[in-house]
Amino acid sequence: MEIRFIFKSSSGKPRVHRKRLPVTIGRCASEDVRLRIPIDSVSRKHCEFFLDEGGTVCVRDLGSTNGTLLNGVRVREGYLQN
Repeated sequence: MEIRFIFKSSSGKPRVHRKRLPVTIGRCASEDVRLRIPIDSVSRKHCEFFLDEGGTVCVRDLGSTNGTLLNGVRVREGYLQN
């Protein structure tokens, strides 16, 4: 499954990244990190998006320093909705 990640930039123009799941997000440039966010508040390996057994998109924190927020709530793991 492919999903879109939309990031707001300081210029106001959104940047769209399309990625196939699973996706690991982090600050470092490595083969494990498929979507890099070069910001200090993002851990080297911050979180991952994946499909559960039922086909629902989930996010899981990977022990990041600042945590992963889902709809403004800090989660270790959570389910996304359309």
